Amino acid sequence: SRGDHVGCFIGASFAEYLDNTNAHPPTAYTSTGMIRAFLCGRISYYFGWSGPSEVLDTACSSSLVAINRACKAVQTGECTMALTGGVNLMTGINNFMDLAKAGFLSPTGQCKPFDQAADGFCRSEGGGLVVLKLL
Repeated sequence: SRGDHVGCFIGASFAEYLDNTNAHPPTAYTSTGMIRAFLCGRISYYFGWSGPSEVLDTACSSSLVAINRACKAVQTGECTMALTGGVNLMTGINNFMDLAKAGFLSPTGQCKPFDQAADGFCRSEGGGLVVLKLL
């Protein structure tokens, strides 16, 4: 409910959708709706939460780091519970091209972590959120 000491910790790295807004005239919500830094603040404001609101960007590990940060916040009493996870939306080709040219993307299209045959990573999109609280 409003005023609850709930934290929001979300991992988000690229902002490809923001690039697509250039094709449309700006509105009062274009910037505030697309800037990653505002993501958790907008969610917390909507629900009336008073806990910490942090967007984390550590590239490939953003979701994991957000979950770790949320666990610590609940454990130390910064918040009573936390919404945490990560989001990634791929809406353009520019990041694919840049990462491929730099040799980051797997030319075989397969992730092989910790394997001698590892040749890069594969991008994907989606979102996943969980609620954490002490039992």
